[in-house]
Amino acid sequence: MLLKDIDKILDMECRIVFNKDDRAFSLSKATGHTFQGSIDSKGGERILSVFIPKLDTELDNKSINFLTQTAENEGFLVATLQIEKSIFDLLSSLNKVDSTTSFNITIETGRLTVRFRFHHNVIPQISEVLTQYDILKHLVKELDLFPSTGFIEHLDLKNKEFPVHVLEYAIPFSLLKNKDVKSEFENGAIAEVVSDLSDSKEHRMLIYGKKGSKSGLKPIAVKSNIYEVPLDVGTLNVLLNLFDSEGIKRYNIFYRKVGNDLRVVTFLEKSRAMKHISEAFAFYSRLKISIGLTLSMDYKPEIWEMF
Repeated sequence: MLLKDIDKILDMECRIVFNKDDRAFSLSKATGHTFQGSIDSKGGERILSVFIPKLDTELDNKSINFLTQTAENEGFLVATLQIEKSIFDLLSSLNKVDSTTSFNITIETGRLTVRFRFHHNVIPQISEVLTQYDILKHLVKELDLFPSTGFIEHLDLKNKEFPVHVLEYAIPFSLLKNKDVKSEFENGAIAEVVSDLSDSKEHRMLIYGKKGSKSGLKPIAVKSNIYEVPLDVGTLNVLLNLFDSEGIKRYNIFYRKVGNDLRVVTFLEKSRAMKHISEAFAFYSRLKISIGLTLSMDYKPEIWEMF
């Protein structure tokens, strides 16, 4: 099974556009530029980091200097601002619904825009979460639920905005301990990482099993062959949190079994690829766990024929 075979299994998508005032948002509106963002919780504070390309000729120093709490980060000026607790809590609650993944955060024409994918079976749970929050009345400008075009089209579009790089590295398959999870991989399953937005950082895996295969795992929907399980491999959890703390934005992460290896396939901003490689290799080297880089290349459509 290839990654392209699971492209549209999560067949629904949600797009939420929030009203939010800040100088970074004003800069996006004034220039018409889209900026990448990430949301995290640090020391009880809910933080939105906005990544502004430094090399963009339209964003001269005078435009950028009026931003507050900025720092330089490998080709980007990072504006850090607090985000409303109500927005953070809403996104965290949606993130906990089965099958929700690929939370993509951008600032587009001055608006905070969040997109994520999910399976149609959980539409009632998504609707229930959305109706529990009063912010729909005053902070949400647009709310759309519609059939997903899949992660491949998302990455195609993302690559036009920000150059995307693809990494694959191999770590020991023996790191996995859950027998049912290992059995799924041995039968050809592919897993996708679901990053936890909340303080607990309890990341999860969506496992896409082969049709007709029997599993000891509970599917998220009858006859779906999709299973959601905790990412109970401590080293993978810690590494994801390390990447978050370093501001290394990843668009999608997949796991697959090749021989005796667990292959980790990561799609991320090209400017952060070398930082990602160095952090991953240093991390596993400290733990004396073998790791090997098997692929590092710029994103192109032909990539979907490779794995």
